[in-house]
Amino acid sequence: MYQRMQSMCEYTLEKAMNTYEMTKQELENYEKLSKEIDDKIEEATKRISDGKQELQLAKCIRKNRQEYDNLAKIIQQQPDRQETTKQLKALDNELSTLAKTRQQYPSEISFQVDTVGLEYASEISFQVDTVGLEYPSEISFQVDTVGLEYPSEISFQANTVGLEYSSEISFQVDTVGLEYPSEISFQADTVGLEYPREISFEADTVSLEYSSEISFQVDTVGLEYPSEISFQADTVGLEYSSEISFEADTVGLEYPSEISFQADTVGLEYPSEISFQADTVGLEYSSEISFQVDTVGLEYPSKISFQVDTVGLEYPSKISFQVDTGSTRE
Repeated sequence: MYQRMQSMCEYTLEKAMNTYEMTKQELENYEKLSKEIDDKIEEATKRISDGKQELQLAKCIRKNRQEYDNLAKIIQQQPDRQETTKQLKALDNELSTLAKTRQQYPSEISFQVDTVGLEYASEISFQVDTVGLEYPSEISFQVDTVGLEYPSEISFQANTVGLEYSSEISFQVDTVGLEYPSEISFQADTVGLEYPREISFEADTVSLEYSSEISFQVDTVGLEYPSEISFQADTVGLEYSSEISFEADTVGLEYPSEISFQADTVGLEYPSEISFQADTVGLEYSSEISFQVDTVGLEYPSKISFQVDTVGLEYPSKISFQVDTGSTRE
């Protein structure tokens, strides 16, 4: 019995030893396998990182190839150097022809009358009909009325239908010593006129007496891109003027940089009306619309008025009204 129990204990001990050895070997195998798996994971991670870099490089190469292909297609669509040189020569020849054609147009159209000692002229008028006329550099009207007496009418009119690229259109009257004119008028009809740099009206009325009307008018239907439209009346010594008026009708006028009205009334007595009016229907991007009256020494004016009709007016940077009433009695 004792021997049998000893045999069973030895068997159990041997079994435990074998189990321990087996467990130890299995643990060593698991550690070895875990190390191999970690090495493989590290290697796979490195391969994935290298693959990402190769993928980015491949994408960049593909993108560059696509851009190169697109540029190559665009370059193939363009003419070669010889064809481009031929086109440039043709354009140079056309420009030379246009320059010769432009030289054939009048560079200056001017009107001037010196009326020293002239008396009782019933009418002095200037009129230019420029239908189809292109590229005049200057259209000017001037009257010097020193000693002129009793003219019934002095008028300026320019009809610029189809006129293009006029650099200057000007009207001027010097009325030193002029007495009793019934009407002095300025009018420019600019239907279809494009790109004039300056349209100006000026009346110098030194010692002018009893003028019934001095008027300025611009009809700018369809006029585009004028850089300056100006009205000016210098009334030094003017007496009993019944009306001094400024009017600009800017229907369809675009991009004028300046529209100005100015009346200098030094010594002016008893005018019945001084008026400024701008009709800005459809006017766009006007940088300045200004009205100014200098009333130094002005006596007994019945009306000084400013009016702006801004129907459809967009983006004006300045609309200004100014009256200088130094030494004015009302």
